[in-house]
Amino acid sequence: MKHVPMRTCIGCGEERPKASLVRLVRTPEGDIAVDPTGRRPGRGAYLCPSRECFQRARKRRAFSRAFRMEVSEETLVKLEAEWEAYLRAREAEATSDPSGKIYAADAARGSAERGERSAPVGEET
Repeated sequence: MKHVPMRTCIGCGEERPKASLVRLVRTPEGDIAVDPTGRRPGRGAYLCPSRECFQRARKRRAFSRAFRMEVSEETLVKLEAEWEAYLRAREAEATSDPSGKIYAADAARGSAERGERSAPVGEET
């Protein structure tokens, strides 16, 4: 059985498989950004891909704790706009095939670029 890396969402505090969370990163320059590939250099923090977890993390001041720096309101506004754009793009990637099953193309792994499809939502491969 293969080891599945687990991470904790800074919004809800739930521990989930790393692949099901979205990484945010504080770059060496001090910027905070969404890191859909999970490979950008810097200190990372993870969120469930939902608006609710983002808002919960914001309310709990979890961004400042996770990134070990004071995150200004201006930075949070920019990050929220980037988060919303990421979620909209992710939702737009979800496609439907003629059978009506929904497929979630995972661009972070490059499957969309290769033309592959992931398993239908709710079904195992």
